[in-house]
Amino acid sequence: MKSATLLFSVAVAFVTFPACASGAAASKIERARQFRALVAKQDYDAARALMAEHPRRWWDAREGEGSPWKIGPDAGGPWKHWDEHFHSTPAVVRWTEGSDSATALIHESNDYYRLLERGTMTNELVYSFDGDGKIEGLVIRSVGERPQGRTAEFVAWAKKNDPREIGELMPDGEIDPRGDHAERFRRLANRWRRATGREPIESSASSPSAAHV
Repeated sequence: MKSATLLFSVAVAFVTFPACASGAAASKIERARQFRALVAKQDYDAARALMAEHPRRWWDAREGEGSPWKIGPDAGGPWKHWDEHFHSTPAVVRWTEGSDSATALIHESNDYYRLLERGTMTNELVYSFDGDGKIEGLVIRSVGERPQGRTAEFVAWAKKNDPREIGELMPDGEIDPRGDHAERFRRLANRWRRATGREPIESSASSPSAAHV
């Protein structure tokens, strides 16, 4: 699932990183950590100061021109609300540094995965840097298997019990995150959970997600 999220889209690993030196003097990992911490604090102007003039983003592989990479309250596209509603919570478990990049290995969980018992997903975020030490690109790629949990069981139940609703929420079998679909998906999934003897998973207050920045 591409979110905001899967694009966009909680304080990074629930850690506040200290301010670090800017430019080439700081390691690429330090600069990427500082950038993520600023986004988590919603200090977007300071975060943009660490980015190149026209940063780009790619999914899975750095092929072609990618897409414009924007941060801020208006960024994230249709997945932004989906990620926020389901409280995507990324945890950085490891950093590695390359000659012109810093890579964060992230475990991500959210209410959507819990509703369908899909467990935790693992992603790599690869931040690339230009010659001036600015972040000029981001590649988001999946790592390992993507367990489906009880997704098929839920969809089969929904098609039998509320075919119109599941048809609108998952046209052609793919999630449509637009509008109020996140709230409606939770309600439908909780109906399935109750019908099958499982506890519902209700929404709770959470910080905005920064899973894919």
